[in-house]
Amino acid sequence: MPADACDFGTPDDPPIRWRYPCRNFTLTSGDTDHVSIGAWFACDSCSELVEAERWDELLERVVARAEQRIGSAPVQVRARVHAVIRTHLDAWYAAFREHRDGPRELITDRDRADADALKEELRED
Repeated sequence: MPADACDFGTPDDPPIRWRYPCRNFTLTSGDTDHVSIGAWFACDSCSELVEAERWDELLERVVARAEQRIGSAPVQVRARVHAVIRTHLDAWYAAFREHRDGPRELITDRDRADADALKEELRED
């Protein structure tokens, strides 16, 4: 089922258009486990960076967008957020590369219609 937002970028990225098959994995940060289940989804911009293996550029794109959201925060806060996001995403992207399970797949209009129907069905239950 297609996701609503890009897994590589930020919530304000354009709509997702690509699915990346991926095996499930768990990342541990401190005493917290973070689980990734199934496929990852990407907008066109992020997908192009993934396909070109331009991971640093992808990281910088996401970090820049996050910094825009906290632009009025003190410099120390912005610096800490930048470091945390960069470290967190670097680990997630590395795990994705390790667990990726095939080439990207274009999400069709049919996929979207099926996903929307399933979401509506789940809301009714």
